[in-house]
Amino acid sequence: MMKTTTVQIQLRTSEENRAWLKQIADKEERSVNWTINKLVSEARQAAQAQRNAHQ
Repeated sequence: MMKTTTVQIQLRTSEENRAWLKQIADKEERSVNWTINKLVSEARQAAQAQRNAHQ
């Protein structure tokens, strides 16, 4: 398996977004960080699929 390199970023968001992320993380029994990574990966994959569909 290939090792994944991670980088640290800072994120500012609204309290409403933070509460929503925390709710998802708690339901999945994961961290907010894991949840954000999952959502970003899903959005990236969806954008790539959409781009590929229009080629």
